[in-house]
Amino acid sequence: MCGILGQVGFYNEHSFHTGLDALTHRGPDGYGIWKEEGVILGHRRLSIIDLSNNGKQPMEIEDRFVITFNGEIYNYKELRKILELDGVRFKSDSDTEVLLYAYAKWGKDCLPKLNGMWVFAIWDKQEKSLFVSRDRVGKKPFFYSYLPDGSFVFGSEMKALYPLLPKLEIDRENLEIAKKDNFGYEATEKCLIKGILRFPAGSYAVLKQGKLQIEQFWHPMEERMEVPKRYEEQVELFRELFLDACKIRMRSDVTIGTALSGGLDSSATICSMAHLDKIQSKEIHRDWQHAFVASFPNTSLDETEYAKAVTDHLQIEADFVDINPLDTIDDIFRQTYLFEEIYYAPTLPFVQLYGRVKQKGVTVSIDGHGADELFAGYNFNAEKALIDATPNIAEMK
Repeated sequence: MCGILGQVGFYNEHSFHTGLDALTHRGPDGYGIWKEEGVILGHRRLSIIDLSNNGKQPMEIEDRFVITFNGEIYNYKELRKILELDGVRFKSDSDTEVLLYAYAKWGKDCLPKLNGMWVFAIWDKQEKSLFVSRDRVGKKPFFYSYLPDGSFVFGSEMKALYPLLPKLEIDRENLEIAKKDNFGYEATEKCLIKGILRFPAGSYAVLKQGKLQIEQFWHPMEERMEVPKRYEEQVELFRELFLDACKIRMRSDVTIGTALSGGLDSSATICSMAHLDKIQSKEIHRDWQHAFVASFPNTSLDETEYAKAVTDHLQIEADFVDINPLDTIDDIFRQTYLFEEIYYAPTLPFVQLYGRVKQKGVTVSIDGHGADELFAGYNFNAEKALIDATPNIAEMK
């Protein structure tokens, strides 16, 4: 992931730098700022495609369009070929440059052509306008605020906006909403900090003369595909889509891994990666054989048996990480600050697992978060499982 920050209107460079520094953890590989009178854009880079400085952001083309972008456009190679036929000559191998030229050619109509996850902002120096967009299901976070002086600010995380706000105050009403319905809260514009709003998924907006007009470009109920009637044909179609989804995400210039739980989704993902490698599919990164398994010994949440069955079948090594909250409990306040949202479960296991992923030199993790329902769903008492996994807490109750 990368981190973006921007401000249109009056800006204080010192405060802006402070806000951008708050996103260092999102982008340790690069840092950039572009500015002109009345607008400043910042970027923290995590390099995945084109590791050279040619992919540095903010990026400018045609002495007109400037972009700061967090995410990945998986079908950038296909879009690049179309744009090259139209006469575009690229200076980098990055998906960022492809995205920027796609916008220059098609404007907002580029969005339906994108296969990926993103938040980006493009400043048009000629029109003095800002175009922003968030991916279809909101995989990438995007927050914004209107300041009392009339300026507009946006960023990948709320904390990046803190130095730019006139004051920092918790929105107690939204806090109660988030505590009662975490998933519902995430789908709203509500935020835990007063004055900050969440940009909606599947949408874009144009900021011109201080006015932001938000429009939706995608809705799941309007994008239904034709489903074959025969079961065998349904299976084949799903197989084709799933393998393609895995293949296109294996386009990378850095090492790939998988957080393997042993569940249906993560197991299907890593087995598909192995299959694509076996048939020597073109354009995939070959260094993918890195499985990381969160272990919960002696609890009902422990699925290492199933994860090991998968890695044994694939004949690859697995890194089993015993999750012990006491190992990171002293850092819990910093971790909560970094996460900055209320979540339905403790974040310590995620931090420990992905900390190990990073320690082992793996930059991209292709996982199956929340997709078990797609295959079979769950058939157990989640509350009981959580209590079984934390006997000490249960005894304290």
